[in-house]
Amino acid sequence: MRLTFLGKDTQGGNSPTLWETDDGQYVIQGFTLDAEALGQQALHTNVGGTEVMAGQLEHLLTVLRLPRLRLGIIPFDAPYRVPLNNGFWILDEALVQFDTYSAELSLVRPDEIALYGRAFERLAALAVYGAEAKAILARTLDRLTAKSS
Repeated sequence: MRLTFLGKDTQGGNSPTLWETDDGQYVIQGFTLDAEALGQQALHTNVGGTEVMAGQLEHLLTVLRLPRLRLGIIPFDAPYRVPLNNGFWILDEALVQFDTYSAELSLVRPDEIALYGRAFERLAALAVYGAEAKAILARTLDRLTAKSS
């Protein structure tokens, strides 16, 4: 396997190094993923066609087994109590990033980071994890592949 160095964000000294394999997969070195929450509707938004979506769902089913990742799915019928804005990423509790149509924004003020931390806690509380998340992913993949047959 050949690895191609893609980059390293040196903010705070604890950032990951990202590599791409010759078969198009990614290797992240030196990074711990604590929690991730996805809205179930994102699993049904067809980006790239059936084959790409199936590959993404299969990948999510695979990463559910990673010990350093807690992946939650926020079900369709979850009672959202957080305004639905753009997705965001909290990095090392020192930076929040999110994308708009025109720019990638980075927030570094502690009060802004804390606000996004509270928003994430509320979203994560709505999510299902473990076997329930796996079941949602598997059902979505089954429906997608059944439609393409």
